[in-house]
Amino acid sequence: MSEMIERVARAIAKTEICGEELWEDFESHARAVLKAMREPTHSMTMVNGAGDNHHYLDYEARATWQKMIDEALK
Repeated sequence: MSEMIERVARAIAKTEICGEELWEDFESHARAVLKAMREPTHSMTMVNGAGDNHHYLDYEARATWQKMIDEALK
């Protein structure tokens, strides 16, 4: 399990009555959250001020984001 899965699972567990100590019970929830985030929104890909090259940078940012999420899901 990746560090990011654990981080997200711990964050979810903190919001539940059971508390963070049972974070492992929320691993599947954490994976679902990350999978939902795999596709960035248009505004997320544009935060670097793409300018005239917005199509290229939009694609590049999207591909990088997806690779990062894929790594977190390992």
